Amino acid sequence: MSSLFKHRRVTEETGQEDGLAYNERVLVAGERSPQGPIRFMSQEEKDKVHRVIDLRLKEIEDTGLSKEELLFDNFTGGVPLSRDPFFQLIKKNKLAREVLIEPTEIFTADRIVSLALTQDIGPDPALSRKRNNNLYDHEIN
Repeated sequence: MSSLFKHRRVTEETGQEDGLAYNERVLVAGERSPQGPIRFMSQEEKDKVHRVIDLRLKEIEDTGLSKEELLFDNFTGGVPLSRDPFFQLIKKNKLAREVLIEPTEIFTADRIVSLALTQDIGPDPALSRKRNNNLYDHEIN
């Protein structure tokens, strides 16, 4: 079984190119696609995409595998997707799916399934926020 991770592997040489591809996908591709970015989609179009997402996530969950077994070759173990909290949130909550997609990005089933499996949603903004710990003069030394 070919792993899904191989198709997303990034090397240091392609880091710059991936950044440009990300900008193309987020900033330009949504405006050029036939359906447009999520901010211009009607609720009926979103509901069609949600139905496709429901079917795909159900098929993936019915395999009984974990996300690691799906993404990596020769890997056994892991938490089954039926008990993975992030996967279940994406599977059950339609609003969470829409929040994960940026307003200028295309809302597709492939994108949501990819996010549900890789769980790559970026750093927690609460943890990366600058801490403002003002010190008094006597605490500095």
